[in-house]
Amino acid sequence: MNTHFKRLERLYGRSHAASTQAAVSFGRAIIHSDIEGHLPGTTAAEQLLTDAARLAAGSLHKEHVVRVDQFEVEMKEDGYTGPVRAMAQVILTQPPRAVVTVLLLSDDDEVVAEARGSFLPTKEQLPDLSAVAEPSSSTSNDAMGYDSEYAETDAAGLKPASFMPIYASPFGVICLN
Repeated sequence: MNTHFKRLERLYGRSHAASTQAAVSFGRAIIHSDIEGHLPGTTAAEQLLTDAARLAAGSLHKEHVVRVDQFEVEMKEDGYTGPVRAMAQVILTQPPRAVVTVLLLSDDDEVVAEARGSFLPTKEQLPDLSAVAEPSSSTSNDAMGYDSEYAETDAAGLKPASFMPIYASPFGVICLN
């Protein structure tokens, strides 16, 4: 696995509850979590959508942290509680901006919420991988509360995103695919 993607997964795992699992690939991210009743469902869902989108956009920028430029969320099932997965994919890049779509799905693959937004890199440097504490156990997923099956099923199946880089020129838009 690419060390940059591993660094993003570790940073995310360090900052969130042990029940949250993240997998990152080039232009994609999946977060498995549980929306519980102690937080309003909309707030928890919006946070998961934003986190997944930021990880997907961040996978394109190895040196800098990304920030939200614009983000819109549409809730399909208000008040939903239970296990969910947020699936984000970069669909377009217009350097330095990356456009990301995200779906929040229930266990039954029903759409709970969807979002779309754009992200820009900041001047803030990403922490070095050595600055992110290496877990004491033999597998890094165990220290973040991942089950052993997760690393082999979802993370291995996460394929790089295909998206279209677009550049504006004086003569029009240039697509480099």
